[in-house]
Amino acid sequence: MIRRPPRSTQSRSSAASDVYKRQIYTSLALAMIGSCANRDLCENLKPDLIRLALEDTQRSIFVKKKALLCLLRVYRKFKDFFEPQAWGVALSTIFEHRQLGLLLAATSLLQGVVSLGGSVGFEDLVPKMIKILERLVLQNDCPQEYLYYRTPNPWLQICLLYTSPSPRDRQKSRMPSSA
Repeated sequence: MIRRPPRSTQSRSSAASDVYKRQIYTSLALAMIGSCANRDLCENLKPDLIRLALEDTQRSIFVKKKALLCLLRVYRKFKDFFEPQAWGVALSTIFEHRQLGLLLAATSLLQGVVSLGGSVGFEDLVPKMIKILERLVLQNDCPQEYLYYRTPNPWLQICLLYTSPSPRDRQKSRMPSSA
């Protein structure tokens, strides 16, 4: 009788090897990890997820968006083995990017982290968030595919406004003011 390794071991090794293959395999592996990975698999792949989402500059924007959203889903499930305060510098670099889909994924990650774990370590992102809003709303700097009824990327605007500190009521703010 042939002994096979348990399915969790098979899926772990398969997902780990797919994370660094071609773009389509990487995105499928990230979707699987984000949606149905168990605690052990997520804990083993944690360094790879953080590297893909926040550190790897050689990957395509498509993979980086998937990795950011996968990291958000895994963080929501198992936030106890992550240290999101260390992600501030990497998110700051991403917030300087001009690709709006990547900015939306990074803002979604920031919003999820701030809502679940607090805003410590992310205070330096507030001016960059304001700069993005200025570029969208005041300068109307938005590609045609992100216009929705002549509104420049309303999803990103809402996400940025929801995550930003409130100038009127600092008690209900999700992030401390940069002032």
